[in-house]
Amino acid sequence: MSGTTVLGSGDWLVHLRELPVERVAKTHKFSVEGQEGYVTVGMYEDGKPGELFITMAKEGSTLAGMVDAFATAISLTLQCGVSLEFLVSKFSHVRFEPSGWTNNPQIPYAKSIIDYVFRWLASKFLTPQQQVAVGVQPMPADKGEKATPEKPIAEELVLAAVIPLVEHSSEGKTAEEEKVTLGLGSHKSNLSALLEEEGDLHPG
Repeated sequence: MSGTTVLGSGDWLVHLRELPVERVAKTHKFSVEGQEGYVTVGMYEDGKPGELFITMAKEGSTLAGMVDAFATAISLTLQCGVSLEFLVSKFSHVRFEPSGWTNNPQIPYAKSIIDYVFRWLASKFLTPQQQVAVGVQPMPADKGEKATPEKPIAEELVLAAVIPLVEHSSEGKTAEEEKVTLGLGSHKSNLSALLEEEGDLHPG
């Protein structure tokens, strides 16, 4: 059974909820733009997270040392009673390098390793509504689709599609290409509509 540890003195008392000596944990391997690592979450008897470990595959690096110290601070924060929902709202979408594509179809693109870790925590411990709020996508299997992590689509991404505009002038030259920005957050892009419009504007 977990107990409570009191730290501090006087008006500054902090009550830490101790984890049981033997506890269940989840370990997840991740990759953000080729940077691999492991995140491990130790849980209380009620299934709530109480400790966090982040281990980068490249030992001894500055990044590895920083995320390890950060994970220790988050562990103490959780044991003090701060909700995971609050922490996810503060640390998801934090942007710094390395950032990029991941191997997780629920979080296809991460703005940083911290962003990835907290959105992964959301995917495991928060409600579906809370997951959607921070950009965690439902598993493709839930929609009867096959997961394709090699071609992820992130709601927060906006990619540019280049569509050539062809104009027939007297010299037979073509006009410059126009970049059309498509928001891939929606389930269906308007690429077909753009192509049809292109045909109307520049008939053969």
